Order: sequence, then C-alpha cells, then structure tokens
Amino acid sequence: MITSTNPSMNSTAEKIFAANSDFMIAERCRIREDNIIHERRMKEALAEKDNKIEESHLLGIVTFIYYICLILLQILIKID
Repeated sequence: MITSTNPSMNSTAEKIFAANSDFMIAERCRIREDNIIHERRMKEALAEKDNKIEESHLLGIVTFIYYICLILLQILIKID
C-alpha cells in the first residue's frame, strides 16, 4: 500500500480514519438519543391513552349508577 512506504500518507490516512470514526460515533450517539426520545414519547402517548380509557370506563360506571338511581327513584315514587 501507498501508506506503508509514505509516512505522510500514513499519517493522513490515520487522521481520516479517526475523523470518520469520530463522525460514526457521534452519529450512533445521535441515533441513540433519537431512539430514547421516541421511546419516551411513545410511553407518554400510551399512558395518555390508558388514562382516557380509564376515564371513559369511570364515566360509563357513573352513568350506569345514575340510571339505576333514576329507576329506583321511580320505583319508590310508585310505591308511595
């Protein structure tokens, strides 16, 4: 290879390799950070959906109890 006979070229090749390695490491770090942010947002979205489902279930239960109370009230009125 040309770098084995020319120390200047060898030094240049090493610098290019180091620069590319630094870029690749930085790129991997950026990708990892993006994945962490995406995962956090997905967890937040799932938690929000779970809360909405729970709220709708509670609303359904409250509505059901309300109608039962109305029926019982009508029964009590008819008894009197």
